Amino acid sequence: MGEELIKARLDRTLISNEWYNHYEHSLSAISRIGSDHFAMVFVAKNTSVKRNFSFRFERMWLDDPNLEKAIEMCWSIDVKGIAMYRMDNNLRYVKDNIKKWNKVVFGDLIATKFKTQLELKEMQDKIQTSGYSEVSIREENEVLVKYHKSIRRDEEFWKQRSRSLWLKVGDRNTGFFHMTCMKHKAAYRISKLRIGGIETGKDDEIGKEAKKFFISLLLVDKGLDGRSQRALLEKIPSIINEVQNKALVVIPSEDKVKKVVFSFDGNKAPGSHGFPLFSFQAFWDILKSDVVKGVQEFFGVRIILKELNATFLVLIPKCPRANSMDKLWLIILSNSFYKIISRW
Repeated sequence: MGEELIKARLDRTLISNEWYNHYEHSLSAISRIGSDHFAMVFVAKNTSVKRNFSFRFERMWLDDPNLEKAIEMCWSIDVKGIAMYRMDNNLRYVKDNIKKWNKVVFGDLIATKFKTQLELKEMQDKIQTSGYSEVSIREENEVLVKYHKSIRRDEEFWKQRSRSLWLKVGDRNTGFFHMTCMKHKAAYRISKLRIGGIETGKDDEIGKEAKKFFISLLLVDKGLDGRSQRALLEKIPSIINEVQNKALVVIPSEDKVKKVVFSFDGNKAPGSHGFPLFSFQAFWDILKSDVVKGVQEFFGVRIILKELNATFLVLIPKCPRANSMDKLWLIILSNSFYKIISRW
């Protein structure tokens, strides 16, 4: 081989799924001194810190026959005001009550799953001891139905987070959905950021730097007066003619709004309200009146309520181990109502 330079990565770190879920980890090489090998450094950081998670409407809730009645009751409250305000208020009211419904009626997903497993084991142990009977067979089947329902809900829960839309629920892909979700979380995690030449891993410092960076990037230059702004806008070529413009701003019919709502992939990120479009599609008969009136109102007055225009801003790494602001994408997660009106 002579003087040819040969590089090969020989070292690997093997970890279990439990470790992967519990720790934020990284593997890197340090400078070699007096050797032709690089020493590898494995760093594990406990990620069990409690965080405040925003509300998200769960697809697995659709499996409960009591949900539609609960949403209909919440949506029927009398709210005074414009259509967009009523819809925003109803969404917030539904959100607050669904949180309570989830705890009291639907129940904890993990606890229900283990409870039904225990019930099934006790029932089968009883059958092993006492033998089969018509009563024991019926009771075992009832427990099996409950167990399979809990498994299906667990699978739906992780499928919604994994965004693996090409796989179907019911094939027992829970483990795959879970690992996909964990890999996405690890890939999108911003663990370190270089600020002023110094690398930091503190979340509050990373957040402040991100805010400072995008404010300086997106803030309007206050030194630009009205005349200069109009002159700047006049330089932008017009590609929409008058006929097309009128078609874009016409007040849509109920059928048109429904067609737009059902044209979306309902599993996309829900935005600040926490209601993905599949929730609008599933309960369209309940929501349609306020949704349609809200959309028509927007096209009539051409103003959107501030609360319905609220979005989540998320930073996504452009490459592995991104540690500077120029290596991060800013992604806007609009809420469902904004997605509907922007489809025209």
